[in-house]
Amino acid sequence: GNVNIGESVWMGPSVTIADGRNVGDQASIKLGSVVVDDVMRGQEVSGSFAVSHLHNIRFYTRLKSGRT
Repeated sequence: GNVNIGESVWMGPSVTIADGRNVGDQASIKLGSVVVDDVMRGQEVSGSFAVSHLHNIRFYTRLKSGRT
């Protein structure tokens, strides 16, 4: 495939990025993420399918506390 990766990007282990995606400078892709959309400069993403890491953390916290 063909993926454009910017400078100073951090990617955790087992990250998968779909063909033709762009990852901006200083982005952070957390472990095991499946990236199907472009990741903007400085954005932190996680999950399968990767979305804002902050969104994923808030969702996980609600699940663990019994709130949905």
